[in-house]
Amino acid sequence: EGLPWNTTNQWIGTDTLRPEYGQQYSTCYDCFKHYCYECKMNFCFTCLTDYCEDCTTLSDCRSCENSHCNDCYEHECHQCNAKICSNCIEEQYECYHCVDCGKAFCSECVENGVVITDVYTCHQCNDSCCDVCRLRKFRQGQLGCTDCIKQVAFVLEGESKRMCKEIEQLKTENKKLQCEIKELRTTESEGEQSMMKL
Repeated sequence: EGLPWNTTNQWIGTDTLRPEYGQQYSTCYDCFKHYCYECKMNFCFTCLTDYCEDCTTLSDCRSCENSHCNDCYEHECHQCNAKICSNCIEEQYECYHCVDCGKAFCSECVENGVVITDVYTCHQCNDSCCDVCRLRKFRQGQLGCTDCIKQVAFVLEGESKRMCKEIEQLKTENKKLQCEIKELRTTESEGEQSMMKL
């Protein structure tokens, strides 16, 4: 069923002198039915297409809060699974995205301290990637930017501290196991001696 034509509810541009001539309004891209935007029609801000509620469910982007169709959502926050549109990912608007592994975080998770992002955009070469990918590039000899190499130094320092902490924990566990083994041997030898007395 089509919409009645009038000045406020026109579904196609008819003014030949305007650039909107021939452009369809209130028309679903999938089923080609006509609905007004107040009823069932939604607009995707990425592909600039109208969809009715029967054909496609639109979701709001966590970063820009505009509605987008499912085809335009290629990214989700790795922490809260909120949808982040491709435009925001491309422009790094209110989100953090590693271009190498695809890891993305919405600004809400980062600002609330739910997750501490390791995605860093270099001001010298504009490379935007996480610490894991930057370290991998460094080890493969693919980093030529001094700022990126400085960032790797912080990562290596953090990794070194983490490994030292793990070594200390392993030493403590090792001592504990040695004490348990010693106790077991003592108990075993006492048992053998008591058996010999019998």
